[in-house]
Amino acid sequence: MPLMMDDHDQQYVMDDLFGDSEAVHIPALVPPIKGLDQRIDELQEIGCCQKIAWSKTGCVAAITAGGRGIDLSAFHRSPSDGTWQLGEKIALAIPAASDEFPYIHVAWGHLGTDLVVIDAAGRVSIYTTIYALARMNPSKTHFANHEDEMGAIVGMHWLSLIPHQQKAHIPWSAERNGEDWSFQISSATFNHAHHPAESKAGFLTVGRNGSLKLRFQQPDSSWHEASTELEHIDSARQPFTHAAFAPDNNNTLLLVAHNVIGHLHTYRVRISWNVPPGLNPQQISKLALNPTLKVTSLMVEDRCYPESSTGIDGDMTTGPAQQIQIPGQLTHLSFLPTTPEPGSAGLPTVLAIFSHCPSPIASLDQTQPPQSSFSIVARWELHQPQSHHLHPAVDQVSSKRKTVGGVPARPTFRLKRLPDFMTGSLILSSFPIFFNTTLAFCQSDGTIEFRQRSTLNVIIPDYSTNRVTSLSQAGFAFSNLDPTLHIALSANHCMAVAMQSDGEYKLKSMEYTFGPLKSIEDDPKNHAAIAALVLQHTAAANQYFTSDDIFALIDPDITDTTSRAFVAQSFRALSVNLDCNQDEANNAMSLMNRSTQFVKCLSAQAYFGSSNSPTGIQRNLPSKLAWAVLNIRYTTQIMTMMMRMHGTIDKTPPRPDIAASFLGLCRWMMNMMVWIIDELMTLGKTLRRLPGYNKGNYDRALLQSRLTAQAAPALLLLLSSFSRVMMKNWQQPLAWISRFALALAMNAPTPEMRAAYAPLQVAFTECPFDWRRFEALVSEANAQVAACYKRAGFSDAQRGATEKELMMGVVPEVLMPAARRLVGGALFDAGMLLDRIDPARVVFHDIRWVGLDPSNRTRQWQSEHVVDVCQKVVLRPKGLQLQAKGDQGMDGGAVAEEQRWRRCTRCGAIMEDVTPNHGRDSVDRAPTWIVNIAKHCVCQGGWMLVGWPENAIGA
Repeated sequence: MPLMMDDHDQQYVMDDLFGDSEAVHIPALVPPIKGLDQRIDELQEIGCCQKIAWSKTGCVAAITAGGRGIDLSAFHRSPSDGTWQLGEKIALAIPAASDEFPYIHVAWGHLGTDLVVIDAAGRVSIYTTIYALARMNPSKTHFANHEDEMGAIVGMHWLSLIPHQQKAHIPWSAERNGEDWSFQISSATFNHAHHPAESKAGFLTVGRNGSLKLRFQQPDSSWHEASTELEHIDSARQPFTHAAFAPDNNNTLLLVAHNVIGHLHTYRVRISWNVPPGLNPQQISKLALNPTLKVTSLMVEDRCYPESSTGIDGDMTTGPAQQIQIPGQLTHLSFLPTTPEPGSAGLPTVLAIFSHCPSPIASLDQTQPPQSSFSIVARWELHQPQSHHLHPAVDQVSSKRKTVGGVPARPTFRLKRLPDFMTGSLILSSFPIFFNTTLAFCQSDGTIEFRQRSTLNVIIPDYSTNRVTSLSQAGFAFSNLDPTLHIALSANHCMAVAMQSDGEYKLKSMEYTFGPLKSIEDDPKNHAAIAALVLQHTAAANQYFTSDDIFALIDPDITDTTSRAFVAQSFRALSVNLDCNQDEANNAMSLMNRSTQFVKCLSAQAYFGSSNSPTGIQRNLPSKLAWAVLNIRYTTQIMTMMMRMHGTIDKTPPRPDIAASFLGLCRWMMNMMVWIIDELMTLGKTLRRLPGYNKGNYDRALLQSRLTAQAAPALLLLLSSFSRVMMKNWQQPLAWISRFALALAMNAPTPEMRAAYAPLQVAFTECPFDWRRFEALVSEANAQVAACYKRAGFSDAQRGATEKELMMGVVPEVLMPAARRLVGGALFDAGMLLDRIDPARVVFHDIRWVGLDPSNRTRQWQSEHVVDVCQKVVLRPKGLQLQAKGDQGMDGGAVAEEQRWRRCTRCGAIMEDVTPNHGRDSVDRAPTWIVNIAKHCVCQGGWMLVGWPENAIGA
């Protein structure tokens, strides 16, 4: 009789056989990204298919879903809440692509002003930025564009740009030196293949059919092309899929191209520009160029596929007897040149990424083991040993007079394979960064990694508080994005924008993994993190990159000590010298040309001390000081340049057609004088009422506390040699303009001319004192400061350190006698300044539009008006509200179409959208100086368009 079991016993037996009775949790499969397999197929098919790109100036270009158009977005700081964001998408005015040949690739030039758009047939369009980010016009091209699938572009390379990329000052690391940091910076000179004319661009492309084309600019900035064919077996049966270039630092390029049967062809490309010898770049810029291309085949590697000797166990070294081919198709090909890193130049290296993405159907087949997606990074070093082309046996020929050793060696090339490396997810984007010393990999699971080029090791925080080499090493990292198909990195690789197949963006920034980065006082790791940010800021400043993405990493609520440390270290890293000697005082243009890096430090200082509020931007003392100096430098530069345009000014009046341009600048200068004197009077009177005044012998702490509390930088502007020299140079242009304006407003030969000069005459008569009194105050400050330095016996280095302190908002002890004099006797003594002017007129003069007075009246006025930061004129009357493109005004109404404005992406300042066809001087023509000079804000930030929506679209 069979054994009978009840239900309870049967369940017990089953549990005993198959384990305990606890529930088994089967992990849910993560669904693949929508469109991932199609994206991998596209990467395998063609080398040029980058759908989104971030320019060095801060503009994102992306191909729309379906590939029929291009969208542009500007990275900027919101003026309402201070957050950093991408602006609204603006459609590039480009012909709609066809379904058969959609747009598949976008690429920015080195400076971020030229955009190349390529379609599936290899046809190239070029667009150029017009005065503001996200506004581009088509460049004139003379290309032979054909609808040919075999003409699809598989590789592209921008030529070096001179003089911008001929020489670089490269910051490699920063090391703690007590409380300060020292920066290890080396200079490198490059002889990369370049366009022979200054500031003219060019790029090379390789077609699927083996065509090599050079696109280059002529003197009129139109684009032309030259072409040749690569030598390989059969372009019809063995077309290329990927190609990459590497500059060889001898004015030639190395080229590697991969074909469908897995062969790597290596070439050398030489561009002959056919320029007459002895011409300099300026002379060449006037010549019509007719270049030719010469290509030399170097070698062929026929085993271009991923290999492993041990499978997927982490040890990817290869041995000739155990090599196993791993499934995977080529998706990315790069050619890395030697690096300028001291002692570690390396060799030209071919980097190939192979990816394997199992099909969705395969993952459902339960009869097969589960397959995972992965990428393998393969590398080959290009070696060039010397070789004799004669066999040694030839030496045995008795009639031979020379041995093989006596025959000159000729170069031969070989590719030496390095160990492969495998990743756990698919690499969808790869970028060589920082002079090709580091590789950035963006993967399908949202991971963004930075790896050392030489070892492929991930750069991770090492917790060092004494030495920093990069943001990643100092504790900054990307937290994982959502799985995504397309990723672009910002100019300094610390921001990322992800785009899915539907075209939606998601912005992601690096994060400081050690916690909030607000203060350096409590944690030495934070001090090291600030040094790493300064290191990256220095690299950006030396390479013409924007620093906006770096500023976006930093908490807006950092302490004053932290922001001061950033600025002080930036002064040191960029070797800024603020001590101005007498020769430079007499040559304002020379001083301003020397101050390029100084302006970038000032821009950072102005940014860190500012905060956005509904009533406008609020600034602390260092920020307000920096903002004032930036504006003083800018107006001095413009006035000096415009004065030089007129030649001998003693007999030449200001041209009537640009008189309107002088008006705003002159009014701003004189109102700045009023503001400085008003602030000095207020400060002097305030100090006299304080208990510690001590009959004018007060200490530095008392003075500094009042300056900081009131955010009053006027005294510092007079003590600082740079701003003092700038303001001293106002005297000559103001004297020239006032003399002719007063005469011509009354006696000009025509009513039109009298009308042109009359506003200038009114501006000078409205000043509450004779503006020449201010020049006497500047001279007094100059004498007092010089006497202080002389008494102290300061060296040049000590003077430079003192000037840096001043520029960061601190009155040094050595200059206290001069400070006491300027807010005391120089104003209030008998026969001094206040006896020569009417103080009441100064106090009640309306200077709200200058924007430096912190009163509530000023804030109210600013909320109702917009001032052009470049032309120094009021743009917006009361009641007209400002809007960004696509927004409504703050009162719900639309902005009038005649308002055409630009807004600074960094500081939020506004200027009129002046173009060659629109300006203040005339209906049809803009003033030349503003079109040429105001390409950037006074803080060196870029411009974005606001106000008139239709104006955002290129012609």
